[in-house]
Amino acid sequence: MLQRTLPVGSSRRASADFIEGQNLKVDWRGYGLHPEQFPDIAVELIKAKVDFIFCAGGVATRAAQLATAAIPILAVTDDMVGSGLVRSLARPGGNTTGVSILATELDGKRQEILIEAVPGLRHIVALADTNTTAPRQLQALQEAARARGAELSIHRVAKAEEIAPAIDIAKASNGAALNVLASPLLFAHRQVIIERVATLRLPASPLRRVMCYRRHRDRNGPAAPFLIDAGKKPGSKLMFDIRRRDFITLLGGTAVMWPLPVHAQQLSIPLIGFMSARSPEDSVNVLQAFHKGLKDEGGFTNGENVNVEYRWARGNYGLLPALAGELVVHRVNVLVAVGGDASARAAKAATSEIPIVFTISGDPVEAGLVQSLNRPGGNATGCIVFSTGELDAKRLDLMSEIVPGVSLFGVLVNS
Repeated sequence: MLQRTLPVGSSRRASADFIEGQNLKVDWRGYGLHPEQFPDIAVELIKAKVDFIFCAGGVATRAAQLATAAIPILAVTDDMVGSGLVRSLARPGGNTTGVSILATELDGKRQEILIEAVPGLRHIVALADTNTTAPRQLQALQEAARARGAELSIHRVAKAEEIAPAIDIAKASNGAALNVLASPLLFAHRQVIIERVATLRLPASPLRRVMCYRRHRDRNGPAAPFLIDAGKKPGSKLMFDIRRRDFITLLGGTAVMWPLPVHAQQLSIPLIGFMSARSPEDSVNVLQAFHKGLKDEGGFTNGENVNVEYRWARGNYGLLPALAGELVVHRVNVLVAVGGDASARAAKAATSEIPIVFTISGDPVEAGLVQSLNRPGGNATGCIVFSTGELDAKRLDLMSEIVPGVSLFGVLVNS
């Protein structure tokens, strides 16, 4: 898909500064295709002598792999190793590398949220892409639903035009909630899904909208979930009279539940506790991404409709327990712990009630922060950075290539 044309005399470092139309050509013929078109287009790209191929999703990546074993392939897919696309994260082998987003790990979590969000839910419908969703995954979701006293029926789609009819059938079959499973196809057509479930008033796992509770005007019936635009601000017309778990949104790609007190028809401003083992000077990019995520995904701006209380350890890990304790005393609605695994452990030790969102470079299950990736349990959830373990071995491989003939490495370890 990509061809580069560097000026004569350009250094290797300059290759990172690509501008399409100047020193980079992009062949877009592989964009927006049906899965059955991938093999033919992959062959066409090989004939076009591209320098490397970018793929989104396992189906596209496998088509590219079948077409070439020589041209580098950069893939973004659910699980590079689990799908058999590479041998390991540290040593992918072959001509393929990329990013594992582990989206299917969250399918079970979204199902759990739906069960908790819709009182008395007994029939869930899963919208699954036949090109990407494995039968074992569907079986695991059905077993998890049965364990919670609910029935899960599967509605499969393979093309964009099948999505809306499948949702209609799901609603007609008395489906009480829709779990949209991870898939490039379904994500690309998320607007179709959002509009359809909103028309049918069918509660669905969040895509880019927020699920909220609104009690009927007589206040006697059960709280009913409804969807609003992610850009709506708390306190807006749609968000009055909210009860129980008032607000479910996405923070950094992770489902977070905030129980907010309700006073008449006005919501109090939520308070986020943000703690890090690092300093603010070292965390400029992290803070920018954090505030951008709040605004883009939830419509929140610090100082307007949300307040953020910061605590920085500045590299002194011994301060983290006290910093976490201060935020708990401030009764924050959610506690964000970043800047190293020690932050997450300190937050977890400080409270078992306040929701915790963490980033961790190791295994959160092994660290005792969560029970499993798709069912964290307790009050903590978050994301794995994958900066240790397999990637450490990858760094050693890279150093061996950069410094030929090296026989002894020194390793600096944070104990």
